[in-house]
Order: sequence, then structure tokens, then C-alpha cells
Amino acid sequence: MAHPHRASAHVKEQNAVKLGYEGPPITKSFFSGGKGDPKNCANTGVVYWGKRLLALYEASLPVELDPAGLHTVGVTRIAASLPKRSSFTARPKYDPASDRLVGMRYSPLAANAEAQFFEYDDSWQCVSRASMGLKGHAILHDFGVTRKHYVVHQAPSSINSIALSLGLQPPMECISYDESRDGAFHIVARDGGEPRTVAAPGSGFLFQIANAFENKETGAIVVDAIEMPRMPLGGAAADGSWKEAFDFGRDVPRAQLVRWTLPPGEGNAQRVVIDDAFQAFPEVNPYVKTVSHSFVYTAGGGGEQAAAPLKSVRKFDVRQGTVVGEYRVGPGEFVSGPSFVPRPDGRSEDDGYLLVTVLHAAQEGEAAPRTRLEVLDAMDLNKGPLCSIALEAYLPHSLYGCWAEGVVPAEDDYAKGALRTAIKEKDWGKFGGGMSLIGIASWRDYYLTCMVEGLLDNTCLAGEVWRGNEPLRHRKLEGLLVSVSDG
Repeated sequence: MAHPHRASAHVKEQNAVKLGYEGPPITKSFFSGGKGDPKNCANTGVVYWGKRLLALYEASLPVELDPAGLHTVGVTRIAASLPKRSSFTARPKYDPASDRLVGMRYSPLAANAEAQFFEYDDSWQCVSRASMGLKGHAILHDFGVTRKHYVVHQAPSSINSIALSLGLQPPMECISYDESRDGAFHIVARDGGEPRTVAAPGSGFLFQIANAFENKETGAIVVDAIEMPRMPLGGAAADGSWKEAFDFGRDVPRAQLVRWTLPPGEGNAQRVVIDDAFQAFPEVNPYVKTVSHSFVYTAGGGGEQAAAPLKSVRKFDVRQGTVVGEYRVGPGEFVSGPSFVPRPDGRSEDDGYLLVTVLHAAQEGEAAPRTRLEVLDAMDLNKGPLCSIALEAYLPHSLYGCWAEGVVPAEDDYAKGALRTAIKEKDWGKFGGGMSLIGIASWRDYYLTCMVEGLLDNTCLAGEVWRGNEPLRHRKLEGLLVSVSDG
């Protein structure tokens, strides 16, 4: 039976706690400080590419997992393409034109940032590289890729290098945001050349980028993204006391869906707010990435403008400039970021499925919270889930997720017991991260090949909640949904 990997830092801290240690962290965390090398949380994003599954954290190297049992293989430099002490983005991009996965790395603790870009073929060979230096500090949580360019947005942040080097504050508390300064976009061609900078007056922090593309008529670069008026900065006490003082409306910046247009020559970038509701985790059909798209899907705060827990899935038509669909979960329930699964031989950009996990918080009289997976028709969110599958075990609230097309492990992969044991022990591939464990949901016997089988003949599988009569255009999904949880 395969056992989940535990990092040496995690083992060291657990042993110290067992011996009665109650002091500050004995290994360094980005949010709470400590000593030694920084921890690798591996809890922000996840990607399946070239038959390899990686859990991602933008301040550290990727962590590879076995897609069948979801146990940890170990830290990877991706065929030695990354330096030994480096990092990799939590938001890699797929380019359907070249059939490549595009990654990026930078250091969130550098006084003068440098963004490095890597393109991988389907065997994880690095076939292209580029880089550009930025003046000053930068938090590059996400980046954009068009057919011809890489794009990053630099918010007006700075870092106290003295306090950081002396260990006087946790790394996160050494970073500050200066609203009096303007942000800027930086652009470099994918085939090389000198980077250029485009001023973006009034810009905040581009938290997540849905898509970027070149306007064929004007040559301008268009970036659709979730933008906050400021960075969500602040440390997190290791004893968890921050949870008692946390106020969602006060401590979480407002997040809107915006469109930035970057001119091909002189001039500033221009912004338009295209959806002012609070939302996050934008997604588009992967086959329209790097080119003009029609729809953006997000997890929303239920239509409210102010910051609010994510409790709906929204569909926004950027051509019409309006919300064309929204599915809201019930009271005390919260959604993950949606994952788009295209339908083979689809007839339109929105012909596919959205997969989300839903956390049902424990209500009065309920023993424990519950988690379920819901499959939505991306063409019509208003009609609700095509099917809803309750999980045997509670999964902490998920953030990003990915769809691993065609990954359907054989029954004997489960017979090894690794995944069943991990769920029973509430130890979802624990890696010893700084804030949390890796929460990877594979649903054991609930692989989507089983979950959506009933869509073909309108039958109801055990454990499903069937809603409505769906036309036979729905297909049997064969693959694996992998999501990262902040346990």
C-alpha cells in the first residue's frame, strides 16, 4: 500500500508538537514566519499534462502525485527545466494552437522581480524559454498568454528586504501595497525580443487572469481578469487566532471581472469593468485560450458587489456585456472554482460541462459538514445540476481544480488501498505545507465515468440526485477531477 509523502519539515513540526512544543513555527512559512527553508504548501493549483499530475504553489517547486492513487511522488524540477531552489506558477496556461503548456516562475521575495516563461510539449520537454526583468518588487499570482506574447501585471507593491533578511517579520508582512502609485503591464514576445511596458493608471491587483488575446483588427492585447483594488495582504498567526478576528467584508478586497486593453504602440492601458459582482476563479473553454472568447465562467458571491463567500457559478457573455446564466447553491453552501470540460464535437464555445465541488457547512443539528460534486451544463446554468454526487467523506473547501481527460484508473488501482486509507484518515496526500495539507479529491469509486453514465439513458446511479430529463447530446465523461483544498 502506498503511503502519502510527508516533507521533513512537516515531520519535524509534528514531532515537536507531540513533545509539547507551543512556540513559533520551527520551519519557515510565507504567512507566519519561522526558521529554515520555506515550506512547500503545494496547495494553490493543480495541473494534469503529459500524463503527469502536479500540485502547485507559486513560491516553490511543483509536487508530483500519482494520478491513480493520489499519493505523493515528490518534488519535481520538470525534467530539470527549473533550478533546484526555485518555483513554478500555480496557474499554468494551455495554448491549443501549439498544443503546449506554458508555465512561469518568479520570486515573490525579490526586491527586483524577474519573470521567466517555459513552454512544454506533451512529453514535458521544455521547447521554449523567455524572460523579462521588472523594476521593483512584484506579486505575479497569474499571467497571460496570447498567440504571440506573454503578459504580466505588476501592482504597486514593495518589500522590506531588511526585515525579511533578518527574520524580523513573516515574509508576507514584509510586503506592502502603495495605492498612490500606478500599476503597469509588461509584455514580451514568445519568440524573443525586448519587453515593453504599458502604464495602467488606476489599476489594482490582477488576482486571476481568465484569458488574453490579440485583437486581429487593432493589434491591441486584451486581458480579461479578476481585479481587486488592492492586494489581500497580511500575516496569519500560527496559533490560528486570526480566524477569530477575520471579517470577510473588511479583510477581503472587492473583486470584479474587468477587461484591460493594451495598445500596440504608445499610450496607456484602458480598463472597463464588465461585471461588477464579487467573483473569482475565472475559467474559459480551454480551446479558446489565447484567442478571442465569448464566455467567462466564475465562482460568484451570489450577485453581490461587496466581498462575500462564493455561493454561485456565473456565466458572463463578454460580447453582449451581460450575465447569461447563474446557478446558486443553498444556504450555508459554498462552491469551488469551476472546471470546464468541453464536449467532443461540441457545436459552440459553451457546449460542455462545468464541474464544481460544493461544501455544505454543518447546520444546527447536523453532525458534520458534507461535500458533493455537481455537474452543470455550461450552455444553461439556470436549470441547475445535471447530476449531484455526495462524497463519502467531507472534503475541505476547494480552490482551483483541473480535469484530467481519459484518466480512469483500473479497479485494482484502488484495491491497493492508498486512496481509501487517505480518505478514512482525513489525510488527502498530506505534504506538510505551511498553511494546510494538499486536498486532492478523486472520489474513489465516483470517477466521472461512473458519475455521469446516467446522462446517456436518464437512469439514476446509486448516490446520485437526478434532476430533469436531459437530451442525449450529453456524453459519458471519462476522466478525473482533481481539486486542491486548503484543509
